[in-house]
Amino acid sequence: PPPPSGAVNIVVSHPAVSCTGQGAELIAAVEQLLSISTNLEARTIVCGDVSNGAVLTVNFRLLPDANRFYATASGRTGFSFWLFSAESSGALPCGAVVGVSGAESQSVTYSCALLPGVVSTPIADLCCAPGAVSPPQR
Repeated sequence: PPPPSGAVNIVVSHPAVSCTGQGAELIAAVEQLLSISTNLEARTIVCGDVSNGAVLTVNFRLLPDANRFYATASGRTGFSFWLFSAESSGALPCGAVVGVSGAESQSVTYSCALLPGVVSTPIADLCCAPGAVSPPQR
């Protein structure tokens, strides 16, 4: 049988985010992160709309490649690089919550501030200004 493949999902939760509006820029940020990852080539990167945001699915031919990309994308340095790329293009509004999930049920969630009832890692770059919390969108 062929070796197992794998995928990594990056979920961007914010009412102003959609694949139609920001998909190309969010995918470009993933491609930039892949470009600094040694010997990793995604088979496909697909954007799908979900309620309150979008999910980027990064598919790999081999499960170990998916696991290596998850380690990069979910780690503080790799995530910060993706975040900078996405924010620089205007694709990521302040106050967005971003989750990264791997092929083997591992996951991490980054947010501007601690979220009630959710295990998340606060990262100031997701805030409108350092330390500021954006109000919920109506």
